[in-house]
Amino acid sequence: MDLLSSASMGLAAVCFWQKDFVINDLWLVTVLLIGGAVPSLALVIAAALSLAIVLVHESNSVRKLKSAFLKNWRMFMLVWALFSLCHRSVLTEFRHFSMVAWVSGCVQLLREPVQLKLRLREWRIAAGPIYTMAASWSFVQYVRFATTRAGASIAVVGGIAAVVASFVLRPDNQELDRHLLRWLPNGPAEWPTAFSTRARYHGILMMLSMVLLTLLLLAEAELLLVWIFFPLLLMDAARRITASQAVALGSMAFRPA
Repeated sequence: MDLLSSASMGLAAVCFWQKDFVINDLWLVTVLLIGGAVPSLALVIAAALSLAIVLVHESNSVRKLKSAFLKNWRMFMLVWALFSLCHRSVLTEFRHFSMVAWVSGCVQLLREPVQLKLRLREWRIAAGPIYTMAASWSFVQYVRFATTRAGASIAVVGGIAAVVASFVLRPDNQELDRHLLRWLPNGPAEWPTAFSTRARYHGILMMLSMVLLTLLLLAEAELLLVWIFFPLLLMDAARRITASQAVALGSMAFRPA
């Protein structure tokens, strides 16, 4: 049953983090999340989806689920493995989740050499949600057992940054943005809507969560993880600064005299 509920979480992840996500997919994601959160319902949901495949083979939801799985099967496998390890109490502590976040974060940060970047592209896409989940759980575990207000505050800010970056400010999800804007009192004026702007804020918040996680690892004396993670953070920061300078120079070059 645990394996089935973990598979339900994996399917929910690939449906939500697919590039062509539309707001109508939320109901399917919600059903799958319920199956993952309540293992006793996972079998019922699996049976219902199987029946839908048999009776309504060409239904939009079934085709969406199939397409999302085929495109992001790596993500499905990673999420399924992560939740299976949680169900079997292999991952229970801050150190456990932070190591998973560290591995997935390293995959995100490895951009040089170019050949390695290209080889890791699909795995980088798949590891994005894994970083969000593992980092969020790391921050939650740290808050639960924090002995100082400073440490707890860092964990809270890091968790919020990771969740907002991955769920709310996804650069390729204009559909979700459009519906979220309805809840803002002044509409789009207070929210980044352009792809480049959302991508920039997404990158800043993800980088912030990684820096804060590194600080907590340092506080827990996980020096080996810090020594490997920190240089990658510096490399990514340098890459972003260089890209920003190039954009600024380009805009100045085309500015009329």
